[in-house]
Amino acid sequence: MEATYYPDSFRNLEIAPDWTYADAAVLKEYTDLGGEGIPECENMFTLKTGGTHGSVTLNPSGGLYNPGTAVIITASPDFGYAFANWSGDLSGSASPMTVTMDGKKSVSASFEVSAGDGVPWIETFTQNNGTQSHGAPTSWKAMRSSGRFEVGGGRLMINGAGEEGVFETAEINISSRAVRVSLEVQAGVGVDSGDYVRLYQIIDGGQPVLIGEPIKGKTAGTQVLTETNITGSKLKLRIESKVTASDEFFYLDNLRVEDGERL
Repeated sequence: MEATYYPDSFRNLEIAPDWTYADAAVLKEYTDLGGEGIPECENMFTLKTGGTHGSVTLNPSGGLYNPGTAVIITASPDFGYAFANWSGDLSGSASPMTVTMDGKKSVSASFEVSAGDGVPWIETFTQNNGTQSHGAPTSWKAMRSSGRFEVGGGRLMINGAGEEGVFETAEINISSRAVRVSLEVQAGVGVDSGDYVRLYQIIDGGQPVLIGEPIKGKTAGTQVLTETNITGSKLKLRIESKVTASDEFFYLDNLRVEDGERL
C-alpha cells in the first residue's frame, strides 16, 4: 500500500498496510473496521498508557500524535484509591502533567488504597458527563439501578423514572476538629411531593443521621443544606434521592466539608 488510502483500504484486516503516510483519520478508519492496537507510523508518535485501580486520560485524545504535540495526561483514581505516581516516560506525583511528543512514549499511573480523604473536602462535580464515581482527594460513588444519577453539566444530576439513587463518600478524616458540611440543591420544575433529596452524616461508622432535605415544592433558586459543629474521627456523607419521571430533575453541587472551630 502506498501513500494513497481509499475508503475500503482496511476491509481485509489480514493485509498489513504500510503506515508510513498515515494520519489520525486513517487510524480512525482502521479501528472503526475492527483493527486492533495503535499502528506504528514513521511520521507520527504513539503514546500508550496504563494503570490499575484508576484511569488515564489524554487531551488531545487518541494516542497517536504529530511530532511536537503537547499532550495533557491526567490520572483519575477509582473510588477508594488515590493516585501515587507516574512511571515509564513520565515521573513524579503531580496530575495532570504535560508531555511533548518527540518520540514514542509509554506512561503508567500507579494508584494506592486511600488512607481517607482530608479536610477541606470540596466536590464541585467538574468530571466528565456520565461520571458516577471518583477517587481521592474527593472519593465518592453514585449508585442507581435505573434512571440517571451522574455528573451532568458540572453538577450531580438525578433524572428519570427509577429506583432511589444513593451517593456516598469515602471516609473523610476529621480528627481534632469540628467541621461544617454544606450541599447546594436545585429542583427542576417537574418535581413533585413524592420526589426528594436527603443529606445524611455518618460518624465513625455509626448510623446515618439526617442533616436536611429541601423544602417540598420549591423549584426557584438554590437551597443549601448545612450542618455545623460535626465532630468525630471519620465522616462519611450519604445522599438519598429519587425522582419518578423524565421531566423531573434534582441538581446537586458544591458538596463541602470545611474546617469549623478547632477543638
